[in-house]
Amino acid sequence: MSHEISHLNTIISSPSNPLLFLRTIQPSDAPALSSILSSPSNKSDPHGKDIDIPTAQLSISRMRESASQPTILDAQGNVISGPSRVNMMLVLKSEDGNGQPTETVIGLGGFGAIKDWERGGKKIRAGDVGVMMDPAYKRKGYGVEAMKMATSWAFMSADEGGPQLDLVTITTLEDNEAMLKLLNEKFGLEGKGISRPAEFDADKNEMYYELSKEDWIGINGN
Repeated sequence: MSHEISHLNTIISSPSNPLLFLRTIQPSDAPALSSILSSPSNKSDPHGKDIDIPTAQLSISRMRESASQPTILDAQGNVISGPSRVNMMLVLKSEDGNGQPTETVIGLGGFGAIKDWERGGKKIRAGDVGVMMDPAYKRKGYGVEAMKMATSWAFMSADEGGPQLDLVTITTLEDNEAMLKLLNEKFGLEGKGISRPAEFDADKNEMYYELSKEDWIGINGN
């Protein structure tokens, strides 16, 4: 008998920073999504583009529709199907001027695409992980932590709330020096990328990385 696991209200807490967490994108995130995507400092990312709040609202509606598709397991615990993406927001807890707890969206994260592939005659599911930060919160270690949180979650079993992916992929333009530095120096992927023509920009090349669960355990230690 198969069973289903929803990721629509996923929350992933940082193991190293109790004030930081990822959660599935919500309708109320439209202003933050618009602001971060429209930031001039994020134009080196192919997803960075000027969008207004109404357009962000429509995008979030489509994102949540995709995330609402559950991960479905067969009786043996194998994934039959799952969401095509789970877009998330990176949130930082703090206190306002009156000492009251508040939460601030400081970045975008999660998986903008999850695809079904076939390799060696076997069906596998691969998710492309990414992060895009609010400029005010860059260079503070939040971006790499968001990538690590999402990657660890990707390999979690569905019964633990994860999507139970077989591979995590990372794709970035070769001229995105900040992301390459993050991946090579802080994410442990130095020398593991493949250069290829960029999917969304015919005039550029991109770096492509793949991680299995075993790879991630070797890099991250858990």
